[in-house]
Amino acid sequence: MTLKKKTIILILFDLVWFLVFGFCRRHWVLAVLDMKTYTCYYLDSIRNGTINPMLRQIIDAAMALHAIQNVNWVKAKCPYQTGGTECGYYVLKFMKEVVEEGIEILANDNAL
Repeated sequence: MTLKKKTIILILFDLVWFLVFGFCRRHWVLAVLDMKTYTCYYLDSIRNGTINPMLRQIIDAAMALHAIQNVNWVKAKCPYQTGGTECGYYVLKFMKEVVEEGIEILANDNAL
């Protein structure tokens, strides 16, 4: 896969950054970066989805440019899609919930 086949959208909202990542126009995921704690919450509506290594590499490299070496990655708990085409809807739903409820909703739902 080449980077040309990926779509990345970055939305900055206070100290929370949303990174919407599309794989070859087939699947969308959301990375929510909490700039206070340097935690990246990865939300993927596919049940067995793992953190995409290319997305992880992009975020880690960007953070390293700002002298932040350790990003805490969390595969966030989230609802799963039942079909094969709802991922875009879920990304927007996840973003809406974080904007309305605050980043704490992810931190509290995924506390160890």
